[in-house]
Amino acid sequence: MVETAIESGLRWGELAELRPRDLDARTRILTVSRVQVELSPRFHPDGGQFMMRDYPKGKKHRRLKLSPQLVAKLTAQPSGTPSARTTCTSPWPASACRRPGSK
Repeated sequence: MVETAIESGLRWGELAELRPRDLDARTRILTVSRVQVELSPRFHPDGGQFMMRDYPKGKKHRRLKLSPQLVAKLTAQPSGTPSARTTCTSPWPASACRRPGSK
C-alpha cells in the first residue's frame, strides 16, 4: 500500500477503497472509483466517522498508469501459500496478508 501511495500520489481515502478489480494489469491502468471520507458523527447516517462514497463529484473516475514493477507486485500470488482466506482485510497487496494461524 505504501509503494502504491508513493508512486501514484493517491490520497488515503482513495487508497483505502481500492479493490483488485480496479487494476487492469494488462494496460497497467488503476481506476479510482470510490473514496473513503471522514465525517462528523452527527452527519453520518449511522453515527460513524468514515463513509465510502462514489468518486469523484464530476462523474469521471481518476485513472493512473502504474509502473510495471508495481503492477507485478500488486498482482503477484505469494508462492507456497494457498489463495484461500487470509486474516488481512486489505486487498493490496496479497503478499502482505498472513494465513490464518500464522505469526
